[in-house]
Amino acid sequence: MRNLVREQLADGLAVLQAVAADTSLHATLAKAAEATAAAMKAGGKLMVAGNGGIAADAQHLVAEFVCRLCEDHRLLDYDGDR
Repeated sequence: MRNLVREQLADGLAVLQAVAADTSLHATLAKAAEATAAAMKAGGKLMVAGNGGIAADAQHLVAEFVCRLCEDHRLLDYDGDR
């Protein structure tokens, strides 16, 4: 099991290193982010979908946008009060 964990971590690290080294991908991601921001600023929508585990990723992405775009976004303290 430890070997499997080590292999999975190494595979994930290899992907991250490949992405970090790919400057053309950086440009593509920046263009996508700029297009998304421009569309949302113009009143457009960001629609995200998925199936299975990707659906959970999609929900998480949407939650990140909603929480950061709300004007009155403050963290709750330990007893749930703002």
